Amino acid sequence: MIMKKVIFFLYLLFGALTADSQSATFSFISLGRSHQGELMRFCLPMESNTRYFRIEAGDDSLNLQLIATIPSKGNSVLPVQYNFDLAGFNYNYYRVGITKMDGSITWSPVVFKSKTIERPATPQDSIKAKEYYTAY
Repeated sequence: MIMKKVIFFLYLLFGALTADSQSATFSFISLGRSHQGELMRFCLPMESNTRYFRIEAGDDSLNLQLIATIPSKGNSVLPVQYNFDLAGFNYNYYRVGITKMDGSITWSPVVFKSKTIERPATPQDSIKAKEYYTAY
């Protein structure tokens, strides 16, 4: 039984160190609100050979510019989550690039921040704006 656990552990470890294509994917990327304001969250199922992450933003999905870089937390066979505070940035479109040690970049889907208006039940009520976020 112990031998099976050791073999399984080595399999996971070897897979994390050799399977860069698996580590260059996102479990999720989202925009949301925290008690301090807007926040971008993204998660990788595992991480290996990552130098840093590029955060890009723009007013449309075609013209994105670099607004920040986030250092990698290091190699991990476990899921790794990152948070980025969007305070001071007023863009509608965001994406994350995983920059590997060899300089290659894998991009997340573009995430779009949009607003929808709820119409009041009666004319006396005010219009309430509600923000929600979707992947583009």
